[in-house]
Amino acid sequence: KKMLKNAGMNVETTEASDGVEANSILSDINEKFDLIITALVLNKMSGITLLKKIRVSKHLAGIPVIVIGTNLTELMEKQLAGCNLAGFVEKPVDHDEFVKLAGGYL
Repeated sequence: KKMLKNAGMNVETTEASDGVEANSILSDINEKFDLIITALVLNKMSGITLLKKIRVSKHLAGIPVIVIGTNLTELMEKQLAGCNLAGFVEKPVDHDEFVKLAGGYL
């Protein structure tokens, strides 16, 4: 959020403290999201599990998702392969790369 706002983008954000809360927020059909940004490693529910739930949800499946993570293993790559990601950003996050990627969806 801070990177996008510092780049001059007027964005409205909704944040979650863990994967379960994120899933609950995303499941609220009254919310409309242009982009979902999530970490690969989350408390209470993995980022991969959250992504799979997003992709099978009728109202979320078409929303672009950017994942932020580090130390991507071969297993994680295979699990993410079917998730149709808008992008993967390696930590530490490069400001310009992230803003360019996210800005393309906002």
